[in-house]
Amino acid sequence: MEDLANLKKLLMLKKDDVSKDELLQLILDNTSASLKIKLHRKASEAIPDELNYILLEVAVRRFNRLKNEGMANYSQEGESITFNSDDFDDFKDDIVDWLADQEDKPTSLGKVSFISGYSGGSGMRFADKVQFYKSNDHYDSSNPSGEPVKVGEAIANVTHLGVDRSQQLFGSIDVDRLVVRLIEPFNDGWDVLTVNGGKTYYKLQTGVHPLKIMGYIVGETQNE
Repeated sequence: MEDLANLKKLLMLKKDDVSKDELLQLILDNTSASLKIKLHRKASEAIPDELNYILLEVAVRRFNRLKNEGMANYSQEGESITFNSDDFDDFKDDIVDWLADQEDKPTSLGKVSFISGYSGGSGMRFADKVQFYKSNDHYDSSNPSGEPVKVGEAIANVTHLGVDRSQQLFGSIDVDRLVVRLIEPFNDGWDVLTVNGGKTYYKLQTGVHPLKIMGYIVGETQNE
């Protein structure tokens, strides 16, 4: 009932006005079911507290456009309003960040343990080396082939995003995608990276920030 009460506050409906409660609860239930699918949660599981704002904000949008379902935009009281085809589009980055956070959590522990890639034990292992490069857009006689220029290197934890997750988050499986996690962010400007000195370049697709770890989801690109 707390979500219903908060939704009514956002819609500026009086607490004792119960005339729309049944409709509002239906909107909340449908929105909750949709959000749980995107978060890979079971129907019996609760929406995480840190993402509950998405439930409320989407519910507000759905209520406000109830009589205009299926329309791309409409004008109400002189104000032009445009709707997304997917109500959750504006929250995609937050959902990606949360999902990446969950991937970093061992199922047997209450929190992630960070250990050296060269030590034993369980937890996240930072055993990879990532090389960062800047695109070479200008002719350089010392680099006539125009290969990207290396600007730095960092220890990282690198895993494949996976076909199913790639399809769910990006709507395609056309490129190989990696999740690259760093202990500290690499702040120098870079355009592409390689892993463990490999020949394949990967470009940034989205940043993720699970816990205090800086991370990137990168996709394979052509060597140019």
